[in-house]
Amino acid sequence: MDAASRAQQTLQAAGCVKAEAEVLQLLNDLHAEMGNEEDALKMRIELRMHYKAMDWKHEEAEALLNEANYLVE
Repeated sequence: MDAASRAQQTLQAAGCVKAEAEVLQLLNDLHAEMGNEEDALKMRIELRMHYKAMDWKHEEAEALLNEANYLVE
């Protein structure tokens, strides 16, 4: 988990936006698998905000829908 967090920070600093999004998704999946629902939701929100900052409308909308589904469950 720490390695993935460091990778995300490194990719962010390097401007590798697609790879950073993939690491954020990985962190979300890891938190969800471990039962850390609050941290998983934080990663989902961070991923959506990442998409928004990149102006990736389709991905942002999909991430928002995923957040809503997660909250309903």
